[in-house]
Amino acid sequence: MSFTKAVKEAGAARLSRVANLLIVIVGIGIYAPYQLYIRSEMTGFMAGQFTDVIAGAIIPSVLAAWPGIRKWFELSLRSLFGTLIVTGAAAFSWEVLVPLLDSTSVPDVMDVFAYLLGGAINWLVAAFLLRRKFAVSEENV
Repeated sequence: MSFTKAVKEAGAARLSRVANLLIVIVGIGIYAPYQLYIRSEMTGFMAGQFTDVIAGAIIPSVLAAWPGIRKWFELSLRSLFGTLIVTGAAAFSWEVLVPLLDSTSVPDVMDVFAYLLGGAINWLVAAFLLRRKFAVSEENV
């Protein structure tokens, strides 16, 4: 099956909870050493927005893997547009609403774009995993 066909068929299937948890674990595995050891040496995008890209890549999988709220988001997370809407809502909440309530927090529009980039990366990884047969059918949910 070609990658393009897998992307088109992503609407008909979804990732298993294990595959979503794998995305979360890999994301945290990248985030933790970066935050602890590498970030202080970086400048520009890698210092400011890289953690937001990782967060944007993890958020859809956390929502899809969390049993209590998965049903609310599963239809949205099947398309790139839906994934970007969900990720964008999370970014807006964190980058716009939180600074209104917390005077020590600073809004940053570039962070919102970094979250959206992460959401697109999540969707591409999900399409790749679907191609590799990590999907579950509706009756096996």
